Amino acid sequence: MDKEIISKLDCSVRLKDFFNRYLSELSETEPEKYSKMVEELSETTKPLNIETQEELDSMLNKIHHEVIENKGLWDVSDTSKIANSIGIDFDNSWFNKYSFNYVMNMVRADNYESIEKFCNEYPPTKQYLLDNPKFYAYLAKAWLMDEDAPKAKLVLYLDHIVNY
Repeated sequence: MDKEIISKLDCSVRLKDFFNRYLSELSETEPEKYSKMVEELSETTKPLNIETQEELDSMLNKIHHEVIENKGLWDVSDTSKIANSIGIDFDNSWFNKYSFNYVMNMVRADNYESIEKFCNEYPPTKQYLLDNPKFYAYLAKAWLMDEDAPKAKLVLYLDHIVNY
């Protein structure tokens, strides 16, 4: 590689590090400004969704929770039907079926153990919560439609948590 290319790469890395530190500090000191800035940046630089089945499969392969290993993942067809049953119309939502599928599987994996403990303390709730896909669909919908978070929440989560 020639020196000019190496210099440009080094500059790019330093700029990225500076920008990440700035955003981290801004998120703590001025959360509203941070949210607005991240939303504006993400809308112009990166898709807000998981765009393909292949991309979804790649992200789902990174979920390593016991519930997923024992019970498996829901597929896009199943989660799309459930989403429709709770009033989600992907044609009129900012998120798509792949993003919804990922979030529905993720909230199940991340919350199953705590929900199971709750259900063990309050046994009548078990039939309505623990293994009810519709319950997790509502959690996914709430996660995606969180009014005080930027629309880029999923992309930020994937970039900074899943791919960390």
